Amino acid sequence: MRFRSKMKQGRSGSYPTEIDPMKLIDTNILIYAGDAALAHSVLPYVTNSANFVSVVSHVETLGFHKITPAQIRFFESTFKILQTLDIDVAIVKKAIDLRQMKKM
Repeated sequence: MRFRSKMKQGRSGSYPTEIDPMKLIDTNILIYAGDAALAHSVLPYVTNSANFVSVVSHVETLGFHKITPAQIRFFESTFKILQTLDIDVAIVKKAIDLRQMKKM
């Protein structure tokens, strides 16, 4: 888990006053947020601009072959709120290795 620090300026420089864990929102949480029956429990996460989503979640949600126009609008508006984390080849390779070692 990565952390962000809130910094305060002092006489001897900056120092952290509080550390907030970065929240990476899973694709399933995004899908639940679009479901009226489940949205109440997850909307606080997908409407908080301090939270993150992986670029993979863009592909997994918007690339769904049966997606409706309303769902496209929902996901696109949600992605405008959340910060998107890109991935690189090293991350992809590590994810493949982990998935090959154990069912996930």
